[in-house]
Amino acid sequence: MEDTTIFEYDLRRAETPILMQPTHDLTDSFQLTEEVNQISFSKGRISSADDGGAVRIWDGAKLRVLQSERSSPFLMTCCSFRSGDQLASGGTDCNIYLWDIGRPHKPLDTISITRDDTGANQVCNPPMVQTLAWSPSRRLLATGLGDGTISITTVVKKKLIELARLRNGHSDSVASLCFPKFGSPNSNDRLLASAGTDGLIFFWELNGTMAGKSSQEPSRVLSPELLRKEVEDIEFTSKEEYDLLFGIPHQAKANWIVSALSDTIFVADVTSEITGYRIPLKNS
Repeated sequence: MEDTTIFEYDLRRAETPILMQPTHDLTDSFQLTEEVNQISFSKGRISSADDGGAVRIWDGAKLRVLQSERSSPFLMTCCSFRSGDQLASGGTDCNIYLWDIGRPHKPLDTISITRDDTGANQVCNPPMVQTLAWSPSRRLLATGLGDGTISITTVVKKKLIELARLRNGHSDSVASLCFPKFGSPNSNDRLLASAGTDGLIFFWELNGTMAGKSSQEPSRVLSPELLRKEVEDIEFTSKEEYDLLFGIPHQAKANWIVSALSDTIFVADVTSEITGYRIPLKNS
């Protein structure tokens, strides 16, 4: 966003593909004084992560500000609701926070990102948190980091536990993550897509131990011809915890990635364009 405003748009009132006028200006409701980096939605609540190291939550009537003494000197780069009452956030202090919005001054748990010598070069070491994404079941939290790696954590008794670090993919910071909605929404904890500032998009498979035994293998969703598709200068890896399935050379630095309900992912980057990629699915 790169400013201190938050606008609400009602798509039900859209008369053209491009919306010029917002339905509501929420800037005053959020009491913003710092630049906004990301917003997230859940059950009538909107959250924002800002450069002041805070996460602000507005439910239409009351503003809550989540901020600990530990995070206040740093930028809060991202936030993502797990449920209506729980939220994860991260920022330039290299920590992941799990919050109960009813306890705004003390997170439920904090996990510090550790140094990883296999990741990309960066100024900050350990790496900063760039982006967050919960899996469809809300069991797993994927965190994109400034060194090109991805941390996979889970929540056990309100505690964050790191299960794996996805390596040997991006050569620069991970800008955005999503769990594609291909196939059944309840079976996609094992398929993760990442977009990086290196201009590459990767699809990863998480193992059944992490994602749950009831989760479906990506090979049952994706086309067999697509798996192990080679991309120049990329060495695909297979670990016990995860498998790097295939990559897409997007070229431009990515800012955001999201999937459609069918077979398409959309990528917003540093250009003025949004690119859609159709992903071949099995039996389609």
